[in-house]
Amino acid sequence: MEVPANDREWLLGQLRRVRDEFGVPVLAIDYLPPQARGQMRETAARIRALGIEPWVTDGQVSTLGIGRREVVPRRILMLYDGSPGALLINHPALRFGAMPIQHMGYAIDFHDLRKPLPTGPLAARYAGIVSWAEAPLAHGRQVADWLQRQIDQGLRVAIFGNFPFAAEGRLAQRLGLKSVPVSGSAGRLTVLSQDAMMAFEAAPQADPRSLEPLQLADGQGRSLLKLADARGQTFDAAALTRWGGYVLDPFAAIDLPNTEQSRWIIDPFAFLQQALALPELPLPDTTTENGHRLMFIHIDGDGYPSRAALPGTPLAGEALLTQVLQRYRLPTTMSVIEGEVAPDGLYPALSPAMEAIARRTFALPYIEIASHTYSHPFDWSRAELATPKKKGEESYHLEIPGYEMNLEREIVGSVDYIRKNLAPPGKPVRIMLWSGDAAPQARALRIAEDAGLLNMNGGNTIITRSFPSLTAVSPLGYAIDGIFQTFAPVMNENVYTNLWHGPFYGFERVIETFQMTESPRRLKPIDIYYHTFSASKRASLNALYKVYDWSLAQSPNLIHASDFIRKALDFETMVLAREDGGWRIRGNGELRTLRAPVSMGYPDRRASSGVAGYLVGKEGNYIHLATGDTLLRFAGSPSGAVYLADADARLTDWQSSEAGLRFSLKGHQAIEFSLANASHCSVLANGRKLIPWKSSGGVQSFRVRDAAGTIETRCRD
Repeated sequence: MEVPANDREWLLGQLRRVRDEFGVPVLAIDYLPPQARGQMRETAARIRALGIEPWVTDGQVSTLGIGRREVVPRRILMLYDGSPGALLINHPALRFGAMPIQHMGYAIDFHDLRKPLPTGPLAARYAGIVSWAEAPLAHGRQVADWLQRQIDQGLRVAIFGNFPFAAEGRLAQRLGLKSVPVSGSAGRLTVLSQDAMMAFEAAPQADPRSLEPLQLADGQGRSLLKLADARGQTFDAAALTRWGGYVLDPFAAIDLPNTEQSRWIIDPFAFLQQALALPELPLPDTTTENGHRLMFIHIDGDGYPSRAALPGTPLAGEALLTQVLQRYRLPTTMSVIEGEVAPDGLYPALSPAMEAIARRTFALPYIEIASHTYSHPFDWSRAELATPKKKGEESYHLEIPGYEMNLEREIVGSVDYIRKNLAPPGKPVRIMLWSGDAAPQARALRIAEDAGLLNMNGGNTIITRSFPSLTAVSPLGYAIDGIFQTFAPVMNENVYTNLWHGPFYGFERVIETFQMTESPRRLKPIDIYYHTFSASKRASLNALYKVYDWSLAQSPNLIHASDFIRKALDFETMVLAREDGGWRIRGNGELRTLRAPVSMGYPDRRASSGVAGYLVGKEGNYIHLATGDTLLRFAGSPSGAVYLADADARLTDWQSSEAGLRFSLKGHQAIEFSLANASHCSVLANGRKLIPWKSSGGVQSFRVRDAAGTIETRCRD
C-alpha cells in the first residue's frame, strides 16, 4: 500500500534524526509480493539513496529479501519421476539434464515427484524449475496446481520428456496450450517446421505412437518443433512459452536403437537459457584456474597383485611405481584395495611385497593417498543393504574368506588399515574412491562424510569420435540426502579397452575425450584416471605415456584429486549477490574461477577487490579470483591496470597497490605466467628480475624454474 507523502516525509525526518543525532544505524523494512523481484530491487535502491539501510521482503517475511546486497539464486530445482528401487543415477534427469545446467554455473537440487513438493516461496531460492518426467503421474493434478503456483510467483519452468500431469483441458489452458482432438490414427507425421536449436546432434524423428496432441494457443509462445499428421492437423512438440518451455519425447534426448549410445535432439544449452530466461551472470567454473585447464591423475588400486608382462614379471604395483609414477613425478592420487594387499586378504603370500611397494609409493611427496575400499563392492545398492549372496549367485564384492559385507569396514576400516600400515607417519588418507558401479547410496556417503573423507568416482564421461554426443558427458556430481558425490570427470581405461579385453593400447583414445570436452566448450578438466593393472602390459604402458605426454603439452594447471573435489563442493555452495553496481562472490576459497559472458564487459581490477585478472576463453572471460570473498566490477572498455592474464599454478597472497602487484604462485612444476599491461614494469620472481620469453598484444609471458615463487611488479608512471 502506498504511504501518503506527508506521512513518508515525517517518518523520514524521524529516522534521519535517529541516525544523525544519536548515531544509531537505521534499517527500513518494506514489503512487496515475492514475485515482484524487480520492484523489490528498485525499492531497496530508493531507500539506500535516502541514506537508510533497506530490507525489502514479502508480507510474511518468508522470502529472502533484498538489502544492501541481493543474493542471486544460482540453484535449479530438478523434478524427476522416481520409481521404487530405481536409482536417480540412471534417470535422464541426471544422465542428460544435469551436465548442461551445472556447466552453465548452476547447482541442482533434485526432488522426486513421488515425495511431497517443496513448500513456501521458491522464487528467491531458485533460478528456475526443470522437470524431467517419463510419463504423467497418478497425482498429476496436484503437481500441476503446485507448478502453476510457482509460475504465478514468478518462477519459470522447463519441461523435458513429458508433462508430469495430463496436459489437457483446463490444465493445458492455464499454460497457454490446447489439447487437439485426434480421431483414429494420426497416420504418418512430418516435421512442418523446426527452430535452429532442434536437430542438435540428431534430426527429430516424428513417431505417431508417442504423439502428444498439443498446440500452442495464439500469442502464447514460439513453436520450436511443429508436426503435421496425414490430415494436416498440426502439433507443437516443443515450444518456448510465456512461463518457460517444453520439449516432449522423443525430441529431448534419445537412446539409439541397438546401441549403448544416445543423442540430444534439442540444444540443451540454448533451450534452458531461453526457457528459464537465465540472466547474464559471472558464474563459477570447475574446469579452469588462472586461465589454464585443470589436470589431475587418480588411480584405482585394482590389479595390484597382477604380474606385469614385463622383464622379470614384477607385480603391477611395482611396475606402476617404477614405470609411471617415478618417471613423471606428477601430483597423483593413488589408492589400494585392502582385501587385495593386506595379509588377511586374498593374496597373503604376496602381501609383504605389496605392502612394501605401497609404502614406497605413498612415501613419495607428490602422491596423495586414497582408499579403494576393503572388498571392492561392485554393486553399492546391495552393499547398502548388506544383501547376503544366494547360492549359485555371483558375489557383488571380492570374496574374502570369512567376510560379510559391512559398510563401516569397507570405508572407515580400509582407511584405518592404510593409515596404520602403509602411509608415512603424519601423511593423511583423504579420499574414498568408490569401486564397482561407483553408485554409493545415502548410508555409504554418510559414513564417508562422518569419517572426514572426501569422495569421488562414478559418472560416465566417454565422449569420443565414435560416440560424439554430449549425452556421453556426465555432470559434476550430485547430492543424496545433502551429501555430494563428485563424479570422475572422465572415465577410466576399462571403457577404452573393452573392459580390459583389448586392445590394451585403447586408453590412448581418452585423448579424444579430452579434446571433445575442451572444444567447442571446456566442459571438463583433464583427468587421467586408470587402474594399477594398466601398468601390467607394454601396450597399456605405452598408451599411458602417450596420454601423459599429450596432457602435459596442453600447459595444464596441475592439482590433486582432493583439490578438484573441494572445488566441486565449493561450486555447490558458492553465493553470488548484486552489490553496489558489482557482484559479491563468496565461497570457501577453493574454487577460484568465474566465467562471464563477454557482453558483461571487462573485469575492472582496480574497481574490484580480490580479482587478479582474466583470460578470454571460448565461452567468455575466465576471471581469476584471489580469495573466497570477492567484489567484481565490470567496465565498458579494458583498463590500463596491470593484471594476471594466466598462470599454471595456484595464486596466493595477492596484494595490489598503485605501485604494482605482489603475489605468490605455487604449483607442481616450473611456473609459467603472463601479465597484461606490464610493459612499463619490472617483474621479479623471488627477488630476481625476469625477462619475458614472449610478448604479444600487450601480454608478457614469464617462466620461473621453481614450482613456487613470489612475484612483484614495480611499475613506472
